[in-house]
Amino acid sequence: MAGLGIATSRALALVTSDTPVYRETVETGAIVTRVAPSFVRFGSFEHWANDATRVRELLDYVLREFYPELLVEGDSEQERVCRFLQEVTHRSAEMVADWQTVGFCHGVMNTDNMSILGLTIDYGPYGFMDRFRVNHVCNHSDNQGRYAWNAQPAIVHWNLYRLASALMVLDPDVDAIKERLQTFEASFLKRYHANLQAKLGLRTWQADDAQLVDDWWRLLHNSGADFTLSFRALAQASKVPEAFLSLFEGSEDQAQAWWQAYSQRLTLDGSNTPEQREAMNRVNPLYVLRNHLAEQAIQAAAKDDASEIDTLLMLLRDPYTERAGFEAYAMPPPEAIGAVIDGCPPGLELSEQDIQFELDRRRPGTSRHVTQRREPDQVEILSGIYEGRTTGTPISLLIRNSDARSKDYGNLLDTFRPGHADYTYWKKFENRDPRGGGRSSARLTAPTVAAGAIAKKWLAEHFGVKIRGYMSQLGPIAIPFKSWDVVEQNPFYAPDLDVVPQLEAYMDELRKEGESIGARIEVVAEGVPAGWGEPIYDRLDADIAHAMMGLNAVKGVSIGAGFDCITQKGSEHGDALYPDGFKTNQAGGVLGGISSGQAVTVSLAIKPTASIRTMRPSVNRAGEAVEVQTLGRHDPCVGIRATPIAEALLAITTESGSVGVERKQFISNLVSEAELNQAAAQNYAQVLSQARQQKALDTDAAQTRRVKAIAQRLIEQVGVFRADARSWNWEVHLINQDEVNAWCMPGGKMAVYSGLIKRIQPTDAELAAVIGHEMAHALREHSREQVSQKMATSFGLTVLSALTGVQAVNDLGGTLSEVMFELPNSRTHESEADLIGVELAARAGYDPRAAVTLWQK
Repeated sequence: MAGLGIATSRALALVTSDTPVYRETVETGAIVTRVAPSFVRFGSFEHWANDATRVRELLDYVLREFYPELLVEGDSEQERVCRFLQEVTHRSAEMVADWQTVGFCHGVMNTDNMSILGLTIDYGPYGFMDRFRVNHVCNHSDNQGRYAWNAQPAIVHWNLYRLASALMVLDPDVDAIKERLQTFEASFLKRYHANLQAKLGLRTWQADDAQLVDDWWRLLHNSGADFTLSFRALAQASKVPEAFLSLFEGSEDQAQAWWQAYSQRLTLDGSNTPEQREAMNRVNPLYVLRNHLAEQAIQAAAKDDASEIDTLLMLLRDPYTERAGFEAYAMPPPEAIGAVIDGCPPGLELSEQDIQFELDRRRPGTSRHVTQRREPDQVEILSGIYEGRTTGTPISLLIRNSDARSKDYGNLLDTFRPGHADYTYWKKFENRDPRGGGRSSARLTAPTVAAGAIAKKWLAEHFGVKIRGYMSQLGPIAIPFKSWDVVEQNPFYAPDLDVVPQLEAYMDELRKEGESIGARIEVVAEGVPAGWGEPIYDRLDADIAHAMMGLNAVKGVSIGAGFDCITQKGSEHGDALYPDGFKTNQAGGVLGGISSGQAVTVSLAIKPTASIRTMRPSVNRAGEAVEVQTLGRHDPCVGIRATPIAEALLAITTESGSVGVERKQFISNLVSEAELNQAAAQNYAQVLSQARQQKALDTDAAQTRRVKAIAQRLIEQVGVFRADARSWNWEVHLINQDEVNAWCMPGGKMAVYSGLIKRIQPTDAELAAVIGHEMAHALREHSREQVSQKMATSFGLTVLSALTGVQAVNDLGGTLSEVMFELPNSRTHESEADLIGVELAARAGYDPRAAVTLWQK
């Protein structure tokens, strides 16, 4: 903060010890000594708010020592109070304006953390923003967002009111006090606008600039661009606008509009000069103390390596000067997990709240018996939902990390943790990221739960399937099943509340020992219709076991009676069938890999957490014997949070088996045949309209009639066939072309269209051209994935061959393939490739040579 020029206390010394301190995990005690002209704070006055003598003594001391310029001979106490309050208001307003314009969040802004000198003091869970969010919160315990970035000015103003309230014991004029407090806004805006004027490179501040700034914050928020790097990039934006605009992925149009307005403002102001750009770099820092950099330095220091600390000190003392070789210190960290869920049918009413409910059940830090890592696990839906309903296209979800602490793994860089995947990952890949479990981290179960929430809702609404689970054993303590009603009323998901005190006492003792324990989880899917699953491959029970064994810490899966069947006789185990159904369910609802119509019951054995505080023998990468203690925040029993995850996996797997009459009947009842024909015609009218705009097809008056005829011929020729949707392997019975659009993801569409082309006579070039356009459209939907170039190659070969029936066109497709693979993986080039494909598909049917000429251009 001092290097940034912001008023702050300073660090004098750090004194360490070996004394253990028990917080979220076991730390070692330390004292940091900070210095400032004064640590008198707003709360100091509040403490004596009812004692006029003490408040008067404190005010006199502060004025005499720190504000002697405010003392005027012969003035009254009331006048001194007003002058003091106005000066503190002014300094505090300037301080928080400086915070806002460097992306700093204090974390705990109560009156005890507010200096009467306008200094930044009492650094708690503070942080500089990486990705900008207007409501960013750096304190994981601030669940209500009280101290969010956009709330900081209002909180400072409120604290000033509390200071004024404490001063009222000296009986100043109330109106005069209010008048001083009301100067906060003017002081704040003056400093805030001056800072932004310099950061944006403007010579003057105009009234309209406030809108430019508002639009800038909105752009940063919508795109999630990095706060520090976005401001820093402004100085070079006019020289390389493409690089500047690339910072705002997903908000390109908004970025382009803002850039045009900003460029016009610079031109009007005469600010677009080398000197002005250099001045901008002197107020827009390149380096700030990002959390992941601090963690790296702590991790190195724990090994008696202070080089990272020295590097940070060097950079942060002069954060505005770019230094060669230190580019990584300006970069933000990877900061999110997520999921892309392919194959979800359209029409499902879905909101973030539906997913959030399940994520909150899995979320860490919810009780003293689980890891104290505090992740809000707020889900963001990025795609696949329109007007509250699924569209049939991939659903992209994002869950941001806010409490990752890489330093907890600082002693594991060269050492393998017993019971973890460290050793096997190293043997397989000869490289691993020691900061957590990587791909084997339980953190990655959050996206699984999010996907399971969607599957759960679909199963419940369309088939009446209900999936739920509970803990049946924790270590040596068996938990009898009494009622589903109490499962959600305790942190263990125990079906008997009478056992909960015993479980809590056991876990408290276990935590003191630094140990961990295993558990048994039961998951049940009720209402599953008979007939789901396949006889050999994709057996329902095999898929369930496959999915459950992919869950971290699961070492055993049983279905129905499971391992108890070893001691059962045939007369006991076989579920007798009667006219009114089964009387027992030893098979767990699955016979021969296919659901029987009974509840599907699954039992999981969860191993003890391998991360414990006791020292254990292991080896390092050199093969030398070492002793390992796993630090950090870990679940002493992962089974406590495993129930929602197991439910999600059972939901996903059960949905994968839900093919057959029910799905086909649902599809056929979506809309009437007339509506399908009309929708298909409108769809192809839009496609051909786009092609006409690109001058790929003629625009005669009979175009609309011809489009409808083409659509009808396509519907007639498609018939009924099946295509596999990617990801959850849902098998979709496609009735007509409209359902191809509605039910298949871009990858599925490509396969469907390729099959269609093979069924169409090569002479029907116009109909093939329509399919070509649809394939190009699917390709554009998929253009953000790396596989899009491979799909473009298949697209070029298949469409061109079918359009002309000329084998020589394969050469053209092959050349197109080479061009696709040579292009850099950038969105601009992929869009150009898509456009080439559209044009080729449209024109090759009329004149292959014209297509070749077009491609050469």
